[in-house]
Amino acid sequence: MQQESLLNENLYELLNLEHKQFVASVDEVKKAYRKASLKYHPDKLGENITETDKQVWLKVQNAYETLSDPARRKKYDSTLPFDDVTPKINDFTEETFYKVFGDCFINNARFSTIKPVPTIGDKNTPLDEVKSFYSFWDNFKTWREFSQYAEYDTEEANDRYEKRWMEKQNKKQTEKYDKEERKRLIDLTNLAYSNDPRIKAVQKAEADAKEAIKKAKKDAKAQQYKLIEEAKKVEEEKKVQEAKDEAVKKAEAKEAKKLAGRKYRQTVKDLIAYCVEKMPGTNYDKYYIDELVKKYP
Repeated sequence: MQQESLLNENLYELLNLEHKQFVASVDEVKKAYRKASLKYHPDKLGENITETDKQVWLKVQNAYETLSDPARRKKYDSTLPFDDVTPKINDFTEETFYKVFGDCFINNARFSTIKPVPTIGDKNTPLDEVKSFYSFWDNFKTWREFSQYAEYDTEEANDRYEKRWMEKQNKKQTEKYDKEERKRLIDLTNLAYSNDPRIKAVQKAEADAKEAIKKAKKDAKAQQYKLIEEAKKVEEEKKVQEAKDEAVKKAEAKEAKKLAGRKYRQTVKDLIAYCVEKMPGTNYDKYYIDELVKKYP
């Protein structure tokens, strides 16, 4: 690689760590720097050193100083090219869901302050792990910052008051990007959750269960109402039958009374006829008939 081209490489590539960008440990950075020193240090180049060689060495030093310092490295990593694009509703199907969103979440996981970052899994992933995955992203903590959009360099402040003012102005400017980043991750997580086949299956099962319970309650209520109506009907029929039976009993009693009266009157008439026959001249008819009429009208 020509020395001039090294001036355009990012810091990881300068230390031959492009394959471990974002994940290289401090020890790996130190080891890579020692190897680069053997190749680019001015003392190793001798009298043939050029101005470009000096610039490359300065950049190698800057790469080490930046990548070995957590705060500077975080700031630098946040400026590197990153694909912010997230899936849209028409970018996936139920079959491609895990691949599309899995790759996207892995891409964004580089900014997580908490390691390891859970993966989205597949259709066979246990439900508790699926819920833990979405809980993690609902509360995602990112180290990504947007200080590259700040207008003022606080190192140029003349005093602490000017520095505080600069920091306040920078915060206002970067806050917009922080909010956009939070919204982007929230929208990503919500879109994945609402279209996750595993979550949809659970939601359907819960909805079916609720509907079944609702139907069971409705059926039970209808059955209860039916039993109440049937009980009322039985009770009414019982009352009607009792009334009929009572009417029949009264009619039978009345009829029995009439029959008894007729028998009694006939018996009296027969007795009177007998008496008249045996004792002529005695007025039994009127006396006994009057008494019978009073007793059996």
